[in-house]
Amino acid sequence: MEEQPDTSIVIASFSSIQHLDKCLTSLKAHAKGVNVIVSTIFTAEQLAPLQQRFNFKIVLNPDEQYLQSARLRETRVFRLRTRGVQAAEGEKIILLEDHCEVTPKWLDSLQATLKNQQCIAGGSVTNRADSSLYSWALYWSEYAAMMPPLPTKGLTYLSAVNCGYFKTALDACKSVWQAGFYDNEVHDALIKQGAKYCPATHATVYTSLPFSFNQALVHLYTGGKRYGSYRGGSQWTIQRAIRVLSTLAVPAVLLARVFKLIRSRQPQQIKTFVFAWPVLYLLLGAWGLGELSGTLKGIKKKY
Repeated sequence: MEEQPDTSIVIASFSSIQHLDKCLTSLKAHAKGVNVIVSTIFTAEQLAPLQQRFNFKIVLNPDEQYLQSARLRETRVFRLRTRGVQAAEGEKIILLEDHCEVTPKWLDSLQATLKNQQCIAGGSVTNRADSSLYSWALYWSEYAAMMPPLPTKGLTYLSAVNCGYFKTALDACKSVWQAGFYDNEVHDALIKQGAKYCPATHATVYTSLPFSFNQALVHLYTGGKRYGSYRGGSQWTIQRAIRVLSTLAVPAVLLARVFKLIRSRQPQQIKTFVFAWPVLYLLLGAWGLGELSGTLKGIKKKY
């Protein structure tokens, strides 16, 4: 009988074959002896050259490749995660995306952190040093909270772009992620089960986000709308009404939060922030508009 793998790495692949190639190359160098699953929008034919060079299991999602709806395109990463996690067999499941490249201590750091079975283990996400101002703005709009170094105590957020879990814990809250693995919703459910955020100190990945400016606006608006719906709930309350009003300040609040994180974690990037903040503000404005729309709409009550 074939022995079950201890760790499964699930890659949500939606960017490009080139991005996936770089991701798999980094895994081959720094994450040997694990079960790699690529949950992808690409076809088996498109992936054939990579299959000849790398050992991974493919979860095909042909219905996700050519989507007419912008909303569906910008939420497919969450469905790709779900289908990859469903195919994972390891006791520990690590999530990654194809625009990320891992570093030498990445796997060891995550696995060491996951020795504590209460942990949601996550590592930092860093941008390429030669990135443009727009790339920095995009990076901060997505991953400012994941900027290295992560705090060793008091961590209140981790992104599923670079995160590890126990399969049994995920199975226990499967109803939350079976239609889409939205990290804030899954993490809330895990924390209710007794889990906690645990930083994996050396589990850093490099990202090269693939979005154009227009794609980024749609992506952030869609994410903000989902977040607003989730936080708004299914019923109108005083808290929800206050939340609607507070969303008007979201772009400014997030911009100030990003600056605070840069100043404390990467002060060498303050000059870049000064030049990039107008673009960053527009991106955060798309998130804020989505959050306002989602809060007004709320989430459908489940019976």
